[in-house]
Amino acid sequence: MDDRLLPRVVDPIETFIMRWGNAGGAEQANFQPFIVELCGVLGLRPVSA
Repeated sequence: MDDRLLPRVVDPIETFIMRWGNAGGAEQANFQPFIVELCGVLGLRPVSA
């Protein structure tokens, strides 16, 4: 069977790594959205302060 005809499954972990792998040097500015997305990928609810 030709794999090009099959729908591509998007891996949420792979997508997360691609998005945040090149985030740059603004670690403090990106901390909160990074943690929220990481919790989502891991199936966890972020704890609100």
